[in-house]
This record gives sequence, structure tokens and C-alpha cells, in this order.
Amino acid sequence: MIHMKKKLVKAIIRVCSNLFVATNPVVARRVQALITTAVRAVAIITICVIGLIINTLIACSPVVLENQDLDNFAAAFRAANQAKDIKPMLELYATNGIDKEQLTALKGALEYELGLPIESINFQKFTNDTDAQIDYMHQGVTYGPSLAPKILMQVQYSTDDRFMSRFTIGQTETGSWRIICARPKSPTLNKNNH
Repeated sequence: MIHMKKKLVKAIIRVCSNLFVATNPVVARRVQALITTAVRAVAIITICVIGLIINTLIACSPVVLENQDLDNFAAAFRAANQAKDIKPMLELYATNGIDKEQLTALKGALEYELGLPIESINFQKFTNDTDAQIDYMHQGVTYGPSLAPKILMQVQYSTDDRFMSRFTIGQTETGSWRIICARPKSPTLNKNNH
């Protein structure tokens, strides 16, 4: 990338200085040398400003910011995985509106996975994969996601059986990433929620 920028700078400098000198044959040689140097300086400054603008736009792009947020979420997941109890891990879940039965099942799963050595955490865009569907019916109750699904997170554990977990994550209204839980869709069934 740096090599390409240097080539681009040299090409622009040559073109700018050659155009100026070629269009002004009456200008004295010393003045031509001074003007050529000035044109080269302006070309370098222009290219630097353009490069700075491009780098700023890239760094502030939603994709880069989202990737940084997901990296932070992965770090929080790793830290919660090493905690002494499930409370930090439970805080990474969007549990608003889930019923007592779902909360009990979630806590049981978290206790099983807590402390397993993590080999890798990977993210990919949610694509309505049937394996990641959260909508289902159980004992006459229709369940749906606690947040709108956006990303699939795959956690590969470094265990003998190569245990792996997949999570669907979404963003809260404040922009925080949370692991999605299943919650009853009917508001009348939320009376026993935690």
C-alpha cells in the first residue's frame, strides 16, 4: 500500500511539473526549478490530504465500527467465560421478557459451558439459517427472539470432543451487542418473567 502511494505521488508530481514547464517555455530556468519544486510540494500535500480523508472515512465506516464492537463483545465473552459464576455471562444475554422455564434452561447451559477453554470466536452475518431460527412453539406457547437477529457467533472450544456453540446476537436500543434468547411472543405470558 505504501509502495503504491509513493508511485502515485511520483506520477502526479511528474505530470504537474511537466505540464507547467511545458506550457511556460519563457520562464527562466531558476524560476522553473523553483516552480517545479513548489508544484511537487503542492502535489504531495494534496495526496497526503486525500489519503488522510480516505483513512478517516474507512476508520469511521459502520463496518469498521461494527467489527470493533464485535471484537469487544468477543473479549467480554472470553472474560465472562473465565468468571467464577455465571452472572457475568448471563449479563451478555438479552433476557428481557424470557419466562422462568427459559431462564432456568439458559442458566443450566451456561453452567455447563462456563470455564471451557475457548479456541476461537468467529462472527458471520445472520442469514435466516434454519439452524439459527429462534421462532418455535412449545407447549402451546409461541416463542420468538428477544432482539432482532443480526450476527451469528460461533465459539469453538479447545476440548477433546471439539465442542462448539453457536449463538445469535443482536443489538439493543443503545447499540450494545447481546446474545438473543427465546421469549414468549404473547404479552400475557410474560407475567412470570425475570
